[in-house]
Amino acid sequence: MSTGASAQIGKWSRRRAGFTLLELLVTILIVALLASLALPNLLSAVAARRAVSLSETFVQDASWTRAQALAGATVATITLNGDCSWDTKISWTASTTGTTDTAHSLTTQQVGAEFKGASCSGMSGSNLALSYNNLGMVDISSGTSNASNTITFTLAGNPTQPSTIYIYGSGVILWGPQYAS
Repeated sequence: MSTGASAQIGKWSRRRAGFTLLELLVTILIVALLASLALPNLLSAVAARRAVSLSETFVQDASWTRAQALAGATVATITLNGDCSWDTKISWTASTTGTTDTAHSLTTQQVGAEFKGASCSGMSGSNLALSYNNLGMVDISSGTSNASNTITFTLAGNPTQPSTIYIYGSGVILWGPQYAS
């Protein structure tokens, strides 16, 4: 091997491994471009999931309220308010109107913190009270007991993918077709 060739090999072996500034800038530019294209879809997906989470929480609390009525509670009511908050009242004696169960209620402050921009539609009036009897049947104030009452939960940033539930007088709550399993 000639000295010229070994000098050339030595020159390349001393070069530092890594990115040049130009390669780094091109990489950053490509990542930024991809992020700007994906961000709106990501935000929309997050808002859709939060709407589903809000409706899931309501269905769980309504099911818990119904279970309390089946267990013998004299008052078992969950009231969904226009701001998507709700309160659950349970009483085991006939003389009281029930006390709010905070573990199965969602306050206006919690809605604002966890589900910012939430809206509920489908209620006639400012709220919808579901009062369960000892058979698990529900009396729906300002709604109908013989057909479904459709409640739609929507979050700002994703009005095209709301989460819908159907409440029947029998006490059955069904998910909208897009979330049925």
